[in-house]
Amino acid sequence: MIEHSRPVSAKTLLLLILVSLYTGLSGCGQQVASRPAAGVGVEVSGVLPAGRAGSLLFEQEETGIRVTVPVDGGGRFSSRLPAGRYRILMQQADGRLTLVRRGVTLEDNLTISLLDVDLVPIPTVTSVAVPQVGATDAIIEWETDIESEGRIDFGFSAAYGQSTYTDTRLSRRHRIQLLGLLPATPYHFRIVSTRHGLEEVETFSQDYVFTTEAAPPPPAD
Repeated sequence: MIEHSRPVSAKTLLLLILVSLYTGLSGCGQQVASRPAAGVGVEVSGVLPAGRAGSLLFEQEETGIRVTVPVDGGGRFSSRLPAGRYRILMQQADGRLTLVRRGVTLEDNLTISLLDVDLVPIPTVTSVAVPQVGATDAIIEWETDIESEGRIDFGFSAAYGQSTYTDTRLSRRHRIQLLGLLPATPYHFRIVSTRHGLEEVETFSQDYVFTTEAAPPPPAD
């Protein structure tokens, strides 16, 4: 004797579909969670020179991403970082940065001794002024928080495209004259500050704009 199955109601069918979807999504979530974590990283540890307080910043050279590594009272630090090439900066309590070491490649677990390195402070531009603007020239002055070298990047937009010579005097106050400018023209510029010609400790001011004066009228006949 053949038994005929009862027809499935629309309500029951909808319930079965929802249960199936929930089961599938749950399975997908468990699969993703069970994957091994990518980029386990490299164990990095070391000791700072005596009397150096603050934290270390490991900056990836390719991406510019910085990872803060705390330093204890004895100058010791330890952290796990992604493999790659870094420059190491020290950040003091007031936020000032100092270059500790550049071009450090992290591939395997590494102990870094920072007791014998030359710490190079990184200058910060603290004030900028344009005290004099003519039709074809302008004078730009700036100050930094520590003695530094510097130059000016300038051009018709924030892409700049031109640079002055580098004032290599280690000083907190700088003054450079821009020549050969076009009359009645807006110019963008920024200050580039460094020490000892090291690109690794270059810092840049924000973008500034000035407009040259109009050209004087031609002399009357």
